[in-house]
This record gives sequence, structure tokens and C-alpha cells, in this order.
Amino acid sequence: MSVHGYGRLATRRTRPLAQKLLEVPPELIETALGLELQDGTVIADHLDHRRCIFLARLCPAEREIAAKLKALANGRPPWPETDADKAINSGAVPVVRLTEMFRQAAESRIVTNAHRLNHALMPDLATAEGGDFYFVDAADLEAGISKLLTIVRERIPKRFGLARCATSRCSAR
Repeated sequence: MSVHGYGRLATRRTRPLAQKLLEVPPELIETALGLELQDGTVIADHLDHRRCIFLARLCPAEREIAAKLKALANGRPPWPETDADKAINSGAVPVVRLTEMFRQAAESRIVTNAHRLNHALMPDLATAEGGDFYFVDAADLEAGISKLLTIVRERIPKRFGLARCATSRCSAR
């Protein structure tokens, strides 16, 4: 972890920054800092051999986040492991099974993301130039329907040089 986290600041930087921001003498900053330490609003500790001031409520959260990031960096999930098959078969989570893929090359992002989903992995949602897989985010069902209709009626025909979809055949329901 570095001293540049959201809830901490190296003590040697705290004083001049507070003095400049608040336009008060350094003695007043020292007095206020001492009172905040005494009250428990901030915590003084050492990080990378530097004395730092931590916001008391953010310090535990930052440590937990750092531990999770370290676990991810070491190839371990930072959350409790679950049995995906058990969760899927219990009916507790909605499931869509992809069983057939038509006219797709093996390296297609549609195919690779379908395989990821079938192995209980999140699909790669990044947009790729000229790709064949798109993720469209929608805030709710109505927004999703509206976006889907726009894609079917306008974007797909425009991209592939097709005639636009007739409104009567592309209604929401």
C-alpha cells in the first residue's frame, strides 16, 4: 500500500497542506491534529517508514480493500468460494443456458463469451473494434426494450447494409 490512499496522508505533508488550505498558523494545525488524535477521529501510524495520519473510519476499509486486491493479484478470489453448480441447480439464481451457436467462428467473441458463461465466468464486456459481441447496459426493462428495438430497427440494418426493419414486425410485444 502507498501513502496516497484516500484515507491517509503522510504527516509531513498534512501540516503544510492544512496550513495553506485553512490559512492558519502551523501551531494551530498541531493543536487541532493533537485533539483529533485524542478524540479518535484520526489515527497516527507508520506506513513504509513514514508517519501517516489515517481517517479512523476509512482505515479498516482501506486495509480490507488492500487485502482483497492482494488476493486478486495472487490469483485467488477475494470473496468466499462458492459452488457454482450448486447455486445454479438450486434455482436460487436466474440461469440462461447457451446450448447452440450458429455460424460463428471458434475465435468469435460470441463463442468465447458463451464458453465463459457456461463455465460460470463473466463474459468479456469490453467493446472490440469490428467485434461480433456487444454488451448494452440498460437501467431497467423499458430502457432495455427501447435499446433492443433501436439496435434491431436501425443499427444492425445500417451496419450490414440491410433494409430497415418494418415497425409492425419489430414491436416490443
